[in-house]
Amino acid sequence: MKIFLEEKNFHGNPSGARHDSIKHMSANFDWSISDIREIQNWNSGYQMIEMVTFANLEAKFLRRFSLINRLLFKYVPLLRNTYRLALFQLT
Repeated sequence: MKIFLEEKNFHGNPSGARHDSIKHMSANFDWSISDIREIQNWNSGYQMIEMVTFANLEAKFLRRFSLINRLLFKYVPLLRNTYRLALFQLT
């Protein structure tokens, strides 16, 4: 089985605003991790296959973001690593 996990490398939203995709939901995000690779230490069957950031995201996925976001993620070093998407294999 393969699962995708995401890691956000920032400390919440000080304004308390919620992203458009979740503001109409009652979901609470009560868990986070600083280094997503740590999950591999939890169980010998957890193996990280790939991890991408906005800096190395394939063009076909990057096109889904607005031009301003693509430029910010490309040219603002602080933003390049604020979000990671990881693919894990669970055996």
